[in-house]
Parts: sequence; C-alpha cells; structure tokens
Amino acid sequence: MGQEHLPSVDLDFVKHAEDEYHSIFNTGKSEEVDAARFRLVWALVHSTHRGHQSRGLELCRAKLREQAKDKEYRYFAAVACYNMGQYIDARRELSSLLQVWRYHFLICTTSFLGRMGERSACYAVGAMLRGN
Repeated sequence: MGQEHLPSVDLDFVKHAEDEYHSIFNTGKSEEVDAARFRLVWALVHSTHRGHQSRGLELCRAKLREQAKDKEYRYFAAVACYNMGQYIDARRELSSLLQVWRYHFLICTTSFLGRMGERSACYAVGAMLRGN
C-alpha cells in the first residue's frame, strides 16, 4: 500500500489566492469574501513555506473562535499543524474534528429517527447495528 501525501502549493498559487482575497475583500459581498478567505487559507496551509502555514493556522484559529464547529477550518488547522511538524496539535485538531462529526451525525440521526414511528426507528437502529 502506497503512502498518501497532502497536496502542496507553490508561491505563485499563494500569491494568486492573496491577491484574489484582497481584491474581493474591498469590493465583494460577504459570501464572496468568505469563499476567497477559504481559498486563501487552503493555499496557506498547503504551502511549503512555514510562514504561510503559520499564517494559515492563525486564520483558522480566528475563524474557529467565531464558529467552533466549522469542520473545514478545523481540518485546515490540523493540516497546518501537521505540515509544521506539530503532530500532537494536529492530532488534537483531528480529535476535535471527529467530535464535531459525531455531534452532527447524532443531530441528523435523532432528527431522522424522530420523524419515524417508534417501531420503525427501532428497526432502523437495529439494521444499522447489524450492518444491513
């Protein structure tokens, strides 16, 4: 089985993402700014330069202070930590990400099962546990 590697980007890619973000930040709508920020953070954390990775991690953590359950930025924080050799912090971020996924799964499952009758819900849970 071969090793898998995270994607990496060069300086030109990061520069393009920065230019796009700054251009949209001054003139764009909120959704456009958020999308450009997302692309910038992706580029920064996947850069081969430690300064970019560090800046990307800072942007991730700022976003996570606003919205702690943001799955994408939690993943980006883990990527940045991993690329900077901070493996314990990367694992901590991934652990937090799994907690967010579990929370969302529980909410979705509870909502779905709540719409079913009691007998149907029990049958569905049993089938999931059996792997059917």
